[in-house]
Amino acid sequence: GSYRVNAGLQAIDANDSIRIAKGTSFEITAGKDGLHAENNDDDSLGFIYLAGGSFDITSKNDGISAGAYLQAEGGEFNITASGSSGSMKGIKAVGTVLINGGRFTVNSKDDAVHSNSSVVINGGSLEITTDDDGIHADESLVIKGGAINITKCYEGLEALNVSVEGGAVSLIATDDGINAAGGKDGSGFGGGGGFGKDHFGKGGKGTGKLLREYGKKHGFRTVIVPEVLIGGGVRANVITAFRDRFPQARAFHM
Repeated sequence: GSYRVNAGLQAIDANDSIRIAKGTSFEITAGKDGLHAENNDDDSLGFIYLAGGSFDITSKNDGISAGAYLQAEGGEFNITASGSSGSMKGIKAVGTVLINGGRFTVNSKDDAVHSNSSVVINGGSLEITTDDDGIHADESLVIKGGAINITKCYEGLEALNVSVEGGAVSLIATDDGINAAGGKDGSGFGGGGGFGKDHFGKGGKGTGKLLREYGKKHGFRTVIVPEVLIGGGVRANVITAFRDRFPQARAFHM
């Protein structure tokens, strides 16, 4: 069926879980989160499972928020998360965010995709515009397939361990394209909300001063070739172009 929800707080809120089947259509406007599942008594509950459907979500806080894990198998998602305070992430989970399929267009003030644990992307497509991180995980980020296009962000891919083993990733960032320097994000659940709270990269080598200053001023584009592993001393194969001016520049932070 088709559903239109206009709510001052959470548009769709559940303690145990939210499970969306194929063939459904949602038009959501929320004063807080668009989809929100959280159970304060049982950490295994509060998960979100998305099998398909069509979602047009406009929220002042998070577009989709899970207190446990989030799994997406398919569907069409147009998410705008843009308020004036609090957490304004596109897709967020305390546990793992697992994306096996679906088409996501995310415009967020905070991280577009965020996990306090891990993010795994096996398929689907993500078109991302954000004022903060494109995809952030406190522990690990694994990309095995799919197509990821980040046209605006502060940092593109960020986690303690980043592994890109397949798919196609293109990003433009004003700071690090890929940050695998380690750390935790202060803007997740219980972290105080807001964007710009990541604490990765303290003490890391980073990019050269010239490239960093140029990137902040003009933005840079990073194309990641499949079979790339980053972090833990594993070599990476990243081709970066600062608007064709620095075609072989490094633009990731380790």
